[in-house]
Amino acid sequence: MKTIARILLLTTALLCSWQCMAVTNTWTQKANFGGGAREGASSFSIGAKGYVCSGLTTNALNDLWEYDPVTNSWTQKANLPGLARVYGTGFTIGSYGYVGLGYNTFMLQDFWQYDPSANMWAAKATFPELRAFSAGFNIGNKGYVSCGLSNSPPLGFRTDLWEYDPGTDTWIAKTPYPGNSGGTQAVGFGIGSKGYVYNNVLGEFYSYDQSSDTWTQAASIPSYASGGCAIGSVAYVNSAGIGFWQYTPLTDTWIQRASYAGSGVISGPGFGFVINSKYYSGGGLSGPSQTEDFWEYDPTDCLGVIGGNDLPGSACNDLDPCTVSDTWSTLCVCTGTYTDTDSDGFCDANDCDPNDPNVGGPFPWYQDTDGDGWGDQFGLIQCIGPSGWVTNNFDDCPNTPGLIGDPCDDGNPCTL
Repeated sequence: MKTIARILLLTTALLCSWQCMAVTNTWTQKANFGGGAREGASSFSIGAKGYVCSGLTTNALNDLWEYDPVTNSWTQKANLPGLARVYGTGFTIGSYGYVGLGYNTFMLQDFWQYDPSANMWAAKATFPELRAFSAGFNIGNKGYVSCGLSNSPPLGFRTDLWEYDPGTDTWIAKTPYPGNSGGTQAVGFGIGSKGYVYNNVLGEFYSYDQSSDTWTQAASIPSYASGGCAIGSVAYVNSAGIGFWQYTPLTDTWIQRASYAGSGVISGPGFGFVINSKYYSGGGLSGPSQTEDFWEYDPTDCLGVIGGNDLPGSACNDLDPCTVSDTWSTLCVCTGTYTDTDSDGFCDANDCDPNDPNVGGPFPWYQDTDGDGWGDQFGLIQCIGPSGWVTNNFDDCPNTPGLIGDPCDDGNPCTL
């Protein structure tokens, strides 16, 4: 049995060899952002590329940079035609990126579409009012902007929600965000048919149902949020040096994951986007200083599940009955501790008495159908046999007492 168990373990190791080099729930540093240290940039991703637009160094900017994870490199693209800006809003719809709003020396309300195939920008319908610090996200083929600060009358925070339809190039007012106050640097993301907005002023978190145009309060983020993105059926929020959190809508719960390793974590806000189920984040503020370092987060667990809980250090099953306390290693190899308490060569799981070195592992038992003390050909392997079974299988006449060659009585008085 021990041999069989080790064969199973070897088979499992071969089948899961792709995991053995995996490094999950970790941050990996990538090439510094190509546009230099900055804060308040807008970002989005299209296909296998990520984009960062505008932001603030000593002055507001209108540049656009493309990140390629395959080559780990940044390439400057066509500048945003509008005014330079900081704390604008960006999101993706289909194969286009959208950037707008924000402020320069005053707040803005222009809105632009970027086509990566042509490396060109196109002006789109102006947002209904001047706005900055708002949350942007998409649900399917629609874009959404909520919360933020406006200096359109009346000046102040906003709780409204606007839906952008790229097919008609129009903005449509939807049911407002139900929180008590709008917030600056609000965080938004979409998962499936719902959008989610977090208000950093009061710590309120709500989900928006596109089909019913209604909001539902959800479990609040455990700390301040400086940015967030959805990956599959979960979302990740960076909490500016306080933590990095995973949200699961199905259970409405937050789980802390590996803290962001970048330098722009003390006061944020940096930029972030998702490429091929990995989260990328960079820039922002570290105290008074703007940063340019850039990092990749792998959200898969040791089984390849996005947001899964089979992480290094957690319990697993290596399929070897001879081991206990099986745990995922840092390289996602499931290993346990081999146990043979009485050191008799049989692991505890296969030992008929793990505390007695004179008692080994299970052995064969055979049914004795005819009750002659000789076992039938096929049996069971276990420590204690069923009543009437024996430990040999020599009976070649299983339905008649005795063996071939033994004396017998054929009932014929004429034979010897």
